[in-house]
Amino acid sequence: MAMASSFFALFGLTFYAIFRGKELPELLKVMRSVSPVYYILGFGLIIVFVCCEAFIIYRMLRVLRYRVPKRHCILYSFVGFFFQLHHAVGHRRTAGSALLYEPG
Repeated sequence: MAMASSFFALFGLTFYAIFRGKELPELLKVMRSVSPVYYILGFGLIIVFVCCEAFIIYRMLRVLRYRVPKRHCILYSFVGFFFQLHHAVGHRRTAGSALLYEPG
């Protein structure tokens, strides 16, 4: 139970950091205008990506003679995907972007 609450707390903090200072009504308006087919395709491709990454993890661990269930590799891959997304979006909102672009 504590692990689930930690996950949701981390997810909530990430959501807050990404959308802080944004116009949420405008964002919702744009999201409503998008066809649901694109959401379904996007979600499906995320699952395909995570499963392919899990297969790579599974094969690497097998080469190293570790016996890990495939479902654990899928979980490892989902954690990796979450932190990749957090890293990609988070650094655009912090000093990382200030180092790349000069204001003005």
